[in-house]
Amino acid sequence: MQTFLDLLIVIVMHRHRNQGLLLSELGGQLLGMDRAPAGTKRISKLLHSQRWGGQVIEAWMWEQGDQKVEECMHPQDDTYVIWDESEIEKAESLKPERLCAVRSVKARRLKRIKKGYFNPPGGRPIFVPGFHWFQVVVTGFKGVPCLAHFHWWTTRGEAASKVRDEEGEVLKQLAKRWGRQVIHVWDRGFAGTPWLFQALTAQVRFIVRWKKGNYLIDENGQRCKASDISRRKRSVDHRMIYDCKRRCERKTGIVYFPVTLPDIPYHPLWMVVSRPGPGRQPWFLLTNDPINSIQNAWRMVLGYNRRWQIETCIRLDKSELAIESIRILNWDTRKKLMLILALVHAFLLSLMS
Repeated sequence: MQTFLDLLIVIVMHRHRNQGLLLSELGGQLLGMDRAPAGTKRISKLLHSQRWGGQVIEAWMWEQGDQKVEECMHPQDDTYVIWDESEIEKAESLKPERLCAVRSVKARRLKRIKKGYFNPPGGRPIFVPGFHWFQVVVTGFKGVPCLAHFHWWTTRGEAASKVRDEEGEVLKQLAKRWGRQVIHVWDRGFAGTPWLFQALTAQVRFIVRWKKGNYLIDENGQRCKASDISRRKRSVDHRMIYDCKRRCERKTGIVYFPVTLPDIPYHPLWMVVSRPGPGRQPWFLLTNDPINSIQNAWRMVLGYNRRWQIETCIRLDKSELAIESIRILNWDTRKKLMLILALVHAFLLSLMS
């Protein structure tokens, strides 16, 4: 237990993007550089111990999520459960268990054209060894987010599974745990009939950013793209909305109308289109909450605006807490260290309050 507590403190103190979670570096910080091998051995014994498992930390994180939901429900504000997917890239690795092919975000970032430079490499996306990963964050209309769940999986080997199967199991657990008290917020990676069918079957409330080229059925029964349905509709209201990414306020227009999915016509849905002005792409927000007033439509826009909280959480995991620097071969042992890192992340988020 003392080694466990000391390891948490060391991870908070020793934050390094490339070496933050190497056991040799943590061992040197734990007992001093002159006793680094002994410190590394202590951490290794802690992680390989069979007397505890990662489910202890996962249960604690769910309890924190329960407390956050109760806290947000007290003033009768909307409670948002924000999901986001990412990948842990291990480009130079081949030995760790359950490696699979993931799309490299680093390679995509390096291929972007920059002012004054030319001829960036093109072609198809680059895939490297790694792991699939998503996390769930609970937050209110205001305040500090709370980390509720970390999850990893692979698409290769004996433990291979599909993304929608993994996320579907978590969705069922959340539907049983919090029901319709919360609103699930998803980005365009979740925009599709198979996932929304699972959400409608689980009877959860949601806001999903729909792709403008995806088809819907409008109020006249016509099958059209989302952008075509809203093209000739004028904004019914305007507000100054804060842009979390650009850190400025933008005059934003809004329009809303009922729609249905082509494959699930018996479930009424509503489309809320947020128009942030010239030069900015509109948001096509699909929800199953009834939109019967302008105020309710703005609730959907402001709720989706809170999704930027999870983007900053993932950036913190990759840059400050160095989640991609882990060099452990065994899957269960690596998962323990990742969950310990989740404890550190939850602690740092709590300091923001």
